[in-house]
Amino acid sequence: MRLSAAPWPGTQPGVVSVFTGDYRARGVTLVGLDFRIFRVDFTSQGREMSVILINDEGTPLDGSDDCGVYSVGNKGLPRPGRVWKSYDFAVPSRLPVMPPQWSRFGDCGAMTDDEVWNHVITDVDRLSFFGGDPALFYIFQVWDVGLDNPRITFTDPGLTIEP
Repeated sequence: MRLSAAPWPGTQPGVVSVFTGDYRARGVTLVGLDFRIFRVDFTSQGREMSVILINDEGTPLDGSDDCGVYSVGNKGLPRPGRVWKSYDFAVPSRLPVMPPQWSRFGDCGAMTDDEVWNHVITDVDRLSFFGGDPALFYIFQVWDVGLDNPRITFTDPGLTIEP
């Protein structure tokens, strides 16, 4: 599924990383990043940063069948040319039901919201951040942005992350 024009940093399709996999088994509790807008040709005011978790249904290069969940944060995008801004999103991966601050995204067929949540959270193929609400349409803009300190927090004490 393609979104409208906005900054959309994330993991690459088909690439396994610390940000992909079974979030429930790993006990993921938080994902985040630091973000800065160096320049944008129109205003970025009124937009919040969102996080999107996607299950690619085994077809990483075909977005038409992707099923996902997203949460819109409560912090607006930074003003262009200003300092970096940190964004953290709670990911209650142990919950068996869709959390109230999360919504479904993409082609999830006839699954209920709770089925979508469990389907995605146990098999995350892509993690993305989006400069706005993924359910809204935004006009095309040219962005010059930076991303730093991508992070993931989990509760599994036996899991280590290799650099």
